[in-house]
Amino acid sequence: MNLKNLENKTKKELIEIINNQYHLASAVDAKDEEITKLTNDLVKTQDKINDLNKKIIDLEVKIKTEDVEELKEENEQLKADIAFLERKFLSMTDIFAYNLKDQQALLERNNFSRNEIWEDFNLYRQNKTQREKGKEVKK
Repeated sequence: MNLKNLENKTKKELIEIINNQYHLASAVDAKDEEITKLTNDLVKTQDKINDLNKKIIDLEVKIKTEDVEELKEENEQLKADIAFLERKFLSMTDIFAYNLKDQQALLERNNFSRNEIWEDFNLYRQNKTQREKGKEVKK
């Protein structure tokens, strides 16, 4: 294989690696968007839980002072709503953790590909220098 063919092959491989890097970066960006949305949903859910807890405290005060059956029922309903939202919150945190782990894997894969490009480039430079001296470096 002559130098021109090797150079063309190397260029094609680099273009392919760059395209793969672009796709990996796009996947990381998509995960970022998904994680941001999940974070916002988690914050909103936590705010709802806090609001409902405040309502429960207010209702418990009213129940102690007024002892109204209707307030007791509303209190129980709010407790049930909180239990539901807490379960939802826990499942959302699981999804959030999965997406963070998935994004980290993409970032590590992206970094690995970038390191391979530099290794190949440095090997190419060494070979070019060695060929000029009459030797060739093997990978």
